[in-house]
Amino acid sequence: MSSDVPTSDGKTVRPQSVRNTSGLRRGGSPGRPKGVPNKVTTEARAACTQLVDDPVYRAKLLDDLRERKVAPAIECLLWYYAKGKPKDSVEVTGAAGGALTVVLHAEGAPRHGI
Repeated sequence: MSSDVPTSDGKTVRPQSVRNTSGLRRGGSPGRPKGVPNKVTTEARAACTQLVDDPVYRAKLLDDLRERKVAPAIECLLWYYAKGKPKDSVEVTGAAGGALTVVLHAEGAPRHGI
């Protein structure tokens, strides 16, 4: 064979082949290229779009909504999609419901008593 390598004592040795055992192609980045959507996500979105665009499905959903057969969480989501979700607000208070104390320190300044 032409791939055999002769040694100093006259014997021939077949070189060991180096295998890629990492499961990745050499020279390329693993996974899907940047900007290409996930195949499963694309297929799921297409199936859901087909479902909600079906007039029979919409009529049944409307009947179920009117008869209060739809779970409250789903009905709430429909309202959010149609009218927008109200903004959530968080009130922050200090100890015992009093004023909140904010202490700012300059970078590198010593922090005495903290």
